[in-house]
Amino acid sequence: MLLLRGNIGREDAGPSPVRGHSNVQGNRTCGIDHRPSPAFLDRLAAVCGIVPPYEHGVDTVDTIKAMNEGTVKVFIGVGGNFVLVAPDTAYTSAGLRRCELTVHVSTKLNRSHLVHGKKALMLPCLGRTEKDHQRHGLQAVSVEDYMSMVHLSVGMKRPASAHLLSEPAIIAGMARAALPGSSTSWEAYTEDYDRIRDTMAAALDGAGWPRVMNSSARSRASANCAKPSRREHDRTE
Repeated sequence: MLLLRGNIGREDAGPSPVRGHSNVQGNRTCGIDHRPSPAFLDRLAAVCGIVPPYEHGVDTVDTIKAMNEGTVKVFIGVGGNFVLVAPDTAYTSAGLRRCELTVHVSTKLNRSHLVHGKKALMLPCLGRTEKDHQRHGLQAVSVEDYMSMVHLSVGMKRPASAHLLSEPAIIAGMARAALPGSSTSWEAYTEDYDRIRDTMAAALDGAGWPRVMNSSARSRASANCAKPSRREHDRTE
């Protein structure tokens, strides 16, 4: 098709691949990586006032292997259907069942909730279509679509329950419970998601989109922001 259209050899005229789920794509944009660079970790340490681990972590395949070998004992999943999307359903299920604890933060039930460790928690949370009211008012989350466009998403529906917490509130609560002496302002992040984006803008090299999203959120105007491609980022360095 590219040859017929005369696109071969033309800059910016290649195919537009769909690179998997947009949430996974957004995770990478936000710095979630099992092999982060020392430069990123240095910047994260300076911005957040923490000492991050510099040794590499493990990817999905090696995590499943480690669960089966007993070296990974706790699984925490935020959204998703881990059992069915992993490459080997039977091997993944066996690994999860060997865990001491499995935790799922989810908006709805799925198959993975039935495959769990010796102890299991299911934590229902607000969906993106539900209104998310925090101490500083109605919150907006930033999402990335398949075309690397980042935009704000504000829920419009009444929450299914008044007791539902948002994903940021649940994660921040876990962090405070696990690290009660942490100097990180977990509660402040929950009160106002703009603060999360402010920190991201400072910690992520070349990431201007969090500031664009915050400007939009504070003015209550809609906004879309194209995330720079790797080539464009390289040109500015």
